[in-house]
Amino acid sequence: MLTTLTRIALLGALMYAPTAFAQRDDDPDNGQSWLTKFAEHDARDGRLWAGTLRATDDFGATHDRDFRLTASGSIARGDRKVVLNRYEPECFEFAPAARLSLDDYCDQLTLTWQGEDATIAFSSLDANRRYSFTLRADPRSPGEWTSMTPTVPAPTLRLSSGNSNGDVSYRWELGTREATYRQAGEVTASQLRGADLHPVEIGLLGLGEVLLTFNRYAFERSLLPRNHPDYEPTPYSAWASETTEGGCIFNVCFGNLGGNGGGAGNNYNACSPGHPNYNPANCPHDLTFARWPVGVRPKLEKLSNSQVRVRVYLKNVGTGDVYVESNWLSDPSIAFFSLIRLGAGSPLVSATSIASSPYGEQCYSESSRLEQDGEVINPFELIDLKAGEVKPISRFEMTCGQNSTRPAGRYRLYIHVDPFDAYDTPGLSGNNVGNSGPFDWVHLRN
Repeated sequence: MLTTLTRIALLGALMYAPTAFAQRDDDPDNGQSWLTKFAEHDARDGRLWAGTLRATDDFGATHDRDFRLTASGSIARGDRKVVLNRYEPECFEFAPAARLSLDDYCDQLTLTWQGEDATIAFSSLDANRRYSFTLRADPRSPGEWTSMTPTVPAPTLRLSSGNSNGDVSYRWELGTREATYRQAGEVTASQLRGADLHPVEIGLLGLGEVLLTFNRYAFERSLLPRNHPDYEPTPYSAWASETTEGGCIFNVCFGNLGGNGGGAGNNYNACSPGHPNYNPANCPHDLTFARWPVGVRPKLEKLSNSQVRVRVYLKNVGTGDVYVESNWLSDPSIAFFSLIRLGAGSPLVSATSIASSPYGEQCYSESSRLEQDGEVINPFELIDLKAGEVKPISRFEMTCGQNSTRPAGRYRLYIHVDPFDAYDTPGLSGNNVGNSGPFDWVHLRN
């Protein structure tokens, strides 16, 4: 088995390896994807392909993701097995911390055949989910596949595949009670180079992107503490189980989302920054933004070339509780948001450069003036976090219009929690700045 460092080196080499087909540097439309790298490599058993897929989700966010696809056995013999391993950027940090390989920690889709039915099992410690689909072909419509209905509530998965002159297309639809997630793309004959893969197996590349979006949005509210007003149990709890117990992997805890107590309990004055009775020694809280599991990671959605939607969850990674009681109309922001160009080191606007910003009142937002459903909200009502707890801090829309003089291009979300060091326990502000990911962006055109 390859070590994590070996896999990182392998993926890095693949990222810069030459390919036999022209690369496209533009971005797919919503719900579309294409390969930017794809090559076959030596494998001990079976065949192995690796590459990069560029995909835009249903919400206008684009990203590049590395993958490996391995295939062994044959459908005719009944021992066919195809495995897709996807590598989210956070995996390279979280997997070593959990003392796991990338393949053990990151997304894995395993396809096996039972006669003419295809079973696709998904498992991911990164997403903290495990579930499966069984697809059956429609005898009346060649290339059409639909998931068989299980005995418990589950989403419906459909695949439309096609083959034209060796080019294989896929179009996935995953329907839930509240939304439908889509992804369509094509792998050309020159990219496949005679690869002996069934159209459903090739379609796994796009299905990985559908399931990423599904995992990010479908379980979002069920990850909140049960007493939070936005908490909503998932209807799929009997079908999609969590892969970890208590939000921990071995001795590493990335998100005890229900909170584990500790600190000063209900002694709110002693745990309220700015209060005369505040005692940081009893309340070593540490505010940052949540990144595990994928349902609470920062989300940046493109509404238009002038407006984006933002979803961010606040997390207390300290060992003590925090409670903020204050005059929220005049207190410093809990979080500051802007946009940062892909590859740039500085955001369009920082918390300290608002007055001199060339974009006026656009291209940034402060939590102290957030709006939710058209109404100004009190962000401090959200700051009652026990140790390890996660709560939504920001769900809002940010304007960064073409008339603001902001350059056209690809942008990530810039996040600065507690930008004026007003709420963190002194000395615990080293993890407050970040973004929505180095390989994720929205393309804002002029």
